[in-house]
Amino acid sequence: MRRLQTLILGIGVASLISHSIVLFITFLLAYFQGYKIIIDINKYGEAHLELIVIPVTLAIGIYSVYILFKSVFKKIPTKI
Repeated sequence: MRRLQTLILGIGVASLISHSIVLFITFLLAYFQGYKIIIDINKYGEAHLELIVIPVTLAIGIYSVYILFKSVFKKIPTKI
């Protein structure tokens, strides 16, 4: 079970980082090209797959952050 949780954490953190990088690159492209950008979400026929993959990876990422925060706050003493 511990190995599965570590795998989920790795995938979750990697997915959140990759989503952030894609969003930042999209922002930079729009910023430096007159504040406008056109995004073709089905150039290679991948739109239907992305409709499934993006929410799933975001959910795994959010769950990973939850697990990380839960483990971090468990180690912090509650009494000062």
